[in-house]
Amino acid sequence: MASVLDGSAAHFTTQRLVVQAIAGINDDRSTVEGLSTILSKEVTEFLPPSLHYDTQKENNTSASAAWLRALMKDGGRVYTVSSQDHVKRNTALLGLLTCFIDQESNPSAVQIRIGYLFGKQYWGKGYATELVRGFVDALVADNFKGEVVGGVEVGNGASATVLSKAGFEKDDTQSNLEVGIYCRKFQ
Repeated sequence: MASVLDGSAAHFTTQRLVVQAIAGINDDRSTVEGLSTILSKEVTEFLPPSLHYDTQKENNTSASAAWLRALMKDGGRVYTVSSQDHVKRNTALLGLLTCFIDQESNPSAVQIRIGYLFGKQYWGKGYATELVRGFVDALVADNFKGEVVGGVEVGNGASATVLSKAGFEKDDTQSNLEVGIYCRKFQ
């Protein structure tokens, strides 16, 4: 069985979702095409400025490919999120999960920084909560030891709620006026 963190073989499922690692941008044209349908200024508003996306300037597959390259450039792992019945209904990409694994700052304690986004048409349907809970369940099944951290910009209360529902707690010592840091330890 592949681990949820096992490179391009990494995957997990939930009741409604299939989450699969992207091997590389050149190998996954359908993801790039799917991104062009879900990326927007509003969807990327709470991401770092380098990942903001403005559909008035860039709404095509080459712009989506460039955006995905920027997301992957620092060695993060990117997972596609689609519906469990995507094969039956040929449904589009719902969103993405990102993981940045940091073992360098403290080799005895692994830290995973996560992020996620969904197309606006999928907001408010419980997908983000299901995704993060599914990721947590997969880490538990893999016997992961370490910490998972998610940063939430002030004003993005929905994301803070998602992390809280998945057992994350706000760490005021790491948070600042702009970003709340939510952590969950696995021992």
